[in-house]
Amino acid sequence: MQNVINGSTLLNNIVSLSTISALQSNTTISGGYVYINNIGFYFGDPTLSGLTATSNNSIVVDKNGTRWIFQPQLDILTSNDIFPNDPKYYGATGNGVTDDTVALQNWINYLQTVKVVGHLSAGTY
Repeated sequence: MQNVINGSTLLNNIVSLSTISALQSNTTISGGYVYINNIGFYFGDPTLSGLTATSNNSIVVDKNGTRWIFQPQLDILTSNDIFPNDPKYYGATGNGVTDDTVALQNWINYLQTVKVVGHLSAGTY
């Protein structure tokens, strides 16, 4: 277990694993946050259903059936990757000109479905 400081947020009791395959073969951790070395944070919820593992590992399913969802807002992103918990993934621009209503609604629907924290990139929506 470790404490991780992210901005002003202190996350307690984070389990650290070395690889995605270690998370996939998990049978003991039932939920909460997990840190995968050199990849980032995942949030697991054993009550989520209907989500399947993805080839890019944004959703990982372990041996217990717990869905683990990548949480990039907890990491310091050093690339321009856009993940499903950001409205830009759904086409929002945040430029103050484009109508982002549909993209924002799709983003909200996703957040409600998978029950994760969203990350609203800087911009005017």
